[in-house]
Amino acid sequence: MKKTWHSILLPILVILTGGILLVAISWLVYLGITLAVEALFYAENPTALPQDTIRILSTLLLCLLYFFFLKFKTPELVKATLLVGPLSTVLITLILRNYLRIDLVLISLFVVSAVVVLILIRQKKAWFYFVATGYSLLLAVLYAWPTH
Repeated sequence: MKKTWHSILLPILVILTGGILLVAISWLVYLGITLAVEALFYAENPTALPQDTIRILSTLLLCLLYFFFLKFKTPELVKATLLVGPLSTVLITLILRNYLRIDLVLISLFVVSAVVVLILIRQKKAWFYFVATGYSLLLAVLYAWPTH
């Protein structure tokens, strides 16, 4: 089957648009959880809120939801697009967790990205999964990279 320009461009546009929406939704859910926990348990001292714990737990929940969703019969492009949300969140969590150690940030981003790519290669996934992986890395770096 010969690929035309729209058979390449359309999946990229779907991943870029859907991916940024999923990251935004993920962030809003995380914000909602943070605000609820703060209001319920840390109203007197909001600085005592265990932000890392909430971030890690919400990331794990998002990953579990993604793996649950993979059980359904869904088009591959949708599955690749949905990968952007949890993968970006995992990468953002790694960056924020190791914010002051750039060496650890770089190593963890490389390891996680390499593992994902190896899994995609082993499972012989379509090319747009790799676009979703690269886009997840880009979004995570743009969002959470240390500025000082």
